[in-house]
Amino acid sequence: MFNTSALRRSFYTARLAQAMAATVAFVSLSASLAVAGQHSDGRLFFDHVPRLVRTTTSAITATYVGGATYEFTITVPQDAGASLHAVTIRQEPGLGTVAFNPNESRAIAANGANIPLASIGGASETDTTIAFEQPIQPGETVTVTLKADRTPTLEGVYLYGITAYPVGDQSNGLFLGYGRVQIYGHGG
Repeated sequence: MFNTSALRRSFYTARLAQAMAATVAFVSLSASLAVAGQHSDGRLFFDHVPRLVRTTTSAITATYVGGATYEFTITVPQDAGASLHAVTIRQEPGLGTVAFNPNESRAIAANGANIPLASIGGASETDTTIAFEQPIQPGETVTVTLKADRTPTLEGVYLYGITAYPVGDQSNGLFLGYGRVQIYGHGG
């Protein structure tokens, strides 16, 4: 014998579940369209975090050697929600200070092309802010290189805090984490 009331309940339960799923999807989509990448006061933010994927120095990892280049590679995810406008690289206090020459700072795309810089500055000798002339788009990778006059005089681990800024005059910076560089003694 065929139970039509059970079939009817199953049909209505399935239709109700579909309607609820459609409502949730519509509300979620509407909410993300309304606020994706921008606060109500106009400040921009990243929907998904850019990532610091690599920190290194040129082959020079010994103390007090001239001409070292420090590299910080950042990937902007495809779903970032905003382009990368600038990064601040801040050396954490500790062993000593690496003196960077801001005039020799560069940015390089994943394909090796130079990315023009709009400005280079910093609040102190341990902070360097690099602003890109054309923002780094979601899905792209950039390597920021800072040239040091010399590697530090003390061996040890040096940490560099990386903060990323989306496009916009009123954007919130987002701390990406620390890049780590090991400097060895002359024998290292």
